[in-house]
Amino acid sequence: MTGPDQVLIAILAAGASRRMGRPKQLIRRDGRTLLAHAIEAARGSGIGPVAVVEGACPLAGEIPNRDVRLLSNVEWQQGMAGSIRVAVGAAGNAAALLLMLCDQPNVTAELLRHLYEGWKSGRGIAACTYAGTVGAPAIFDRRFFPKLLELRGDQGAKSIILAHRLQTVFIAAEAAGADVDEEDDLHP
Repeated sequence: MTGPDQVLIAILAAGASRRMGRPKQLIRRDGRTLLAHAIEAARGSGIGPVAVVEGACPLAGEIPNRDVRLLSNVEWQQGMAGSIRVAVGAAGNAAALLLMLCDQPNVTAELLRHLYEGWKSGRGIAACTYAGTVGAPAIFDRRFFPKLLELRGDQGAKSIILAHRLQTVFIAAEAAGADVDEEDDLHP
């Protein structure tokens, strides 16, 4: 359970990796899986407890740390919004929820701490900006949990960020925009 003064870090890793053709959560890059990299960044940030949302690919054997909680999205076929809802449910009475994706190999513990500092400004949301857009990783104050629970389908939380620009601290993070969707993305 997450306490009221904590931020739960949820790594969304439930997708089927259709474009990749194999589970990208388990793809090795720089000597470790993409999932292991995401867990390492999350744990290394020291922000709060870490959870992984699984779905299409069972991940229990890939989580090396007992302190990382495994959450199951049984409706993973319905898209990312289901994983976000699972993460919100696991956040309980946490102060905030940090959403990150397992396929962003350039996200670091330092970037996550920078986001956290932005969130602490009190606006409510801190999100990354890259490649002319906004997105994950992003932190949402608990007052946005109801909005996150309204998401459906393959919709991420970008719409919430854009609808609440004045309540968002934007953190420039061009490197975070690199994600792994296809084989070519593995070789930067």
